Amino acid sequence: MKRFILGFFLVILATSIAMAQTTTGRLSGTVSGPDGVLPGATITATDVATGKSQTTVSNGEGAYSFPQLEFGTYTVKVTSAGFKAYVASSVKIDVGRDYSLSPALEVGAIEETVTVTAGADVITANTAQVSNTISPQQILSLPLLTRSPLSLTTLQAGVASNSAANTTINGMRTTFTNITRDGINIQDTYIRSNATDFAPGRPSVDDTAEFTITTTNSEADQGSGGAQIRLVTPRGTKDFHGALFAYNRNSAFAANSFFNNRSRNADGTSNMTVAKKPSFRNRNQFGGKISGPMPVPGFGEGTPVFFKDRGYFFFAYEGIRDPLSTAASRTILTPGARNGAFSWNRTNGTDISPYCASQTVGSVCTIPNILTFARSFGGNFLTIPAVVDPIIQSRVISLLPASSNFTGGDGLNTAGYRFLRRSDQTRDQYSSRFDVDLSENDSILGVYNYNKESNLRPDADTTAFTVIPQVNQLSANKQLTLAWRHVFSSNFVNEFRGGIFTSEVPFDKTDATPAYYFALPLVTNPENTFLSQGRNTKAFNFQSNADYIWKSHTIRFGGQAQIFRVNAYNDAAIVPTVSLSNTNTGVALATTNFAGLGGISTGQLGSSNGMLALFGGVFNSVAQSFNIADVSRGFEAGVRQYQPFRNENHAVYLSDRWAVTRNLTLSLGMRYELFPGLRINNGLALEPLIPDAANMNSSLLSLSGTSGVVGTNSGRKNAYYKTDYNNLAPNLGISWSPSYEKGLGKFLFGGAGKSVLRGGYSQIYGNDSIITSINNAAVGNPGLARTAVSLLNLNGRVSTAIPTVAPPTFITPPANLVAEQCSRCRQLLRYGLRDRSGIEVAARGSVQLWFPA
Repeated sequence: MKRFILGFFLVILATSIAMAQTTTGRLSGTVSGPDGVLPGATITATDVATGKSQTTVSNGEGAYSFPQLEFGTYTVKVTSAGFKAYVASSVKIDVGRDYSLSPALEVGAIEETVTVTAGADVITANTAQVSNTISPQQILSLPLLTRSPLSLTTLQAGVASNSAANTTINGMRTTFTNITRDGINIQDTYIRSNATDFAPGRPSVDDTAEFTITTTNSEADQGSGGAQIRLVTPRGTKDFHGALFAYNRNSAFAANSFFNNRSRNADGTSNMTVAKKPSFRNRNQFGGKISGPMPVPGFGEGTPVFFKDRGYFFFAYEGIRDPLSTAASRTILTPGARNGAFSWNRTNGTDISPYCASQTVGSVCTIPNILTFARSFGGNFLTIPAVVDPIIQSRVISLLPASSNFTGGDGLNTAGYRFLRRSDQTRDQYSSRFDVDLSENDSILGVYNYNKESNLRPDADTTAFTVIPQVNQLSANKQLTLAWRHVFSSNFVNEFRGGIFTSEVPFDKTDATPAYYFALPLVTNPENTFLSQGRNTKAFNFQSNADYIWKSHTIRFGGQAQIFRVNAYNDAAIVPTVSLSNTNTGVALATTNFAGLGGISTGQLGSSNGMLALFGGVFNSVAQSFNIADVSRGFEAGVRQYQPFRNENHAVYLSDRWAVTRNLTLSLGMRYELFPGLRINNGLALEPLIPDAANMNSSLLSLSGTSGVVGTNSGRKNAYYKTDYNNLAPNLGISWSPSYEKGLGKFLFGGAGKSVLRGGYSQIYGNDSIITSINNAAVGNPGLARTAVSLLNLNGRVSTAIPTVAPPTFITPPANLVAEQCSRCRQLLRYGLRDRSGIEVAARGSVQLWFPA
């Protein structure tokens, strides 16, 4: 069975490699006259932007279709001998959507013309899938703070979003959202937890012509995932157009924050810059765009040197310069504690102590020097230095600010320090598109988008006191799309499309890395403990769509090949961390040490020991993580964790949309998805060997069980699990547009073409964070994954020597893991109002499954 399915898949793939994530729309309908349907009518669709025309003829049932029209506005002319010409202007074809236009011709001379203004198809009556297109006017006119058109996704019915959770569509996980730009997926293939809200491709207002959101019952040709967001780059036109823009957001016009105001002194003054005014910001976004015709060289005898009406271009640039400051809070030592003094609140009122100015319970007592105080008890305490450890002095104490605004800490030994840190963002973004009509039946297009940005990351460097964070995120993203569309006949069109999207996302540590880090008590570590990490991803996409019109059936078929390459790396914890603590060291102060000194609470006793360990450089543990670069060498110190993940997603589909009548459409489709098992290319992962997959529990619980390199259970080198072959995804749909002209039916449904009833069922498969989900389970197995080693119960001193941590001398995914699927059903009524308005009432349901086979 598996060989048959695989063979069938390869045959289809060889002739048509793609999923129907095209950037085109579809125009269809039925031509009729006074006596019924009208075969042989000539229908011409003319692109208003370029002047290019396409012609077809209605078939024996009067039906016609333009299955792959570029998005934009068209003028449609219908002619037939003995009838007046019918002209529909402003026919808006949206990306990934259908437009239904069924003209009724009037008897008369063909020279006579009946002209109507069609506009947008509000209800889209000939499909069961639910979608909506955000028009160019909406994208450019609606206020968007970040100039990202994806912000408009939340305005669609069924989309839920709030500040505490990622955006979801009809209750599905955000990972089931598929975002494409010019047919190529531009999402992060590694981290997909915010897949609806963020796309590294960074679409912007001026480089997005429009986009369509399909939220429910997407047909078999739509692609993987449950919700589809399909963006397109603007096209050039026969006339030149251009625009410039500049946008500024400045903190000079902003109100101060509550916390900054709270940091002021009682008299309203403040010596802290952060408290005097809002965090500095001067965000500038600027750029421009230009589009128009371009000359295309002529080849062959009898052709002009250049064709002036066959090529079109679009180019846009957008820059961001956003110097921004954000408030940061740290904990530092008070001036007295900085010199070694320790203060606490006495817990009894009977003792008379030279360290306490008052015998009142709760009054403050102060020891001039915590180190001298501890050494006065002799014994092991004499191993504590009499002065501050010099390494601690240079790496910690000297780096802590001397003044504070007392917005944190305990007010005795520690205090808060609030200051401004830079969070600058710089981005340059270029977008371009080129369209060429090679002939009447052949056209090609190319899209290239590039953006590069630099972001200072105070959210990664969360401890240092520097104004400029010592972590920088440099990101470069590139997209290339090429497509060729060929019209074989008036009823058969095919498009081949291919592309690549690459994303480099490094989080770089910009300061020097010491031999070891400290884990400090009481205060914030002034050193940046973040270590570099990041990922480089590549997504290859090859696709094709075929549309074949037969009588009243529109048949679509094709397939897809998507190849993902993710190289993730992480230096986390490869540098030793020394924990300053005197717990279990024999040099910890106890409540008895404060007997006769007014007593001390348990919490403040902990603070005294924290200060003693900090100033004395006392540590009780050292921890370090180790990675493997080569299995033959085992774990090594200082080696970066490197994970080259490899996975694919292939599919074939076949769908049929049958126009049963002018107002009733049935759709039936089947999509087959193939998700080859995720692999880690260097094989650095272990799994428990399962000799009998039918009795997995007994294999896992066996005391004599063994482990092996990942891929042993699946039978494929480096694969975490076996390939899942049985992913058939059916799709059923019905749409009916009531055509009552009087009575209760007209009252409820508004007459012909005013409303539509839809219903359907679809099953889908998607990428539910496949890499991070599997990897998070696999790294639970000690073995080849990053492994932490800790030296505990030490009694060390920083100035003597830090002991070396020796490298170490396994939860695995099930071998038969299946791809996640989602089943959905929907009932819907959509009522079209005047102009572009409509009301939609719907009921939806979905069930998601993910379990071992």
